[in-house]
Amino acid sequence: MSSQPQPGNRVEIWETVAVTALPLGWRNVYRYPDGTVTTDACPAILLQEHRGDAIYQDTNRSGQLESTSREVKCEPPYKTRAIYATNDGGGWLDPVDGIGNYIATIAPDEDPNDYAKPATPPA
Repeated sequence: MSSQPQPGNRVEIWETVAVTALPLGWRNVYRYPDGTVTTDACPAILLQEHRGDAIYQDTNRSGQLESTSREVKCEPPYKTRAIYATNDGGGWLDPVDGIGNYIATIAPDEDPNDYAKPATPPA
């Protein structure tokens, strides 16, 4: 039986190259399945460069599932992005887009309840 590649999983590798602190009051907003929202402080904006991709591949070899991974590096000039950060409580800043229920980052004068799940309109 020959190898049958399964669809691969590509994960972008972003490297933080600069951090811009935000004033107190900026918040990340998260929504739960029941529509309620919660917030935590947004300490900074991260400037990141796309430095490569990690590619994970599962291959079926004679009935045995084999997992492999490899990294593909990007060449300069790198693609860049500015993304809001979250603080894990241990002093590390992480991009907030990796948190599944993240929906927005808001300024101090904005109301997080504006992001609560709207009531289902009557049929």
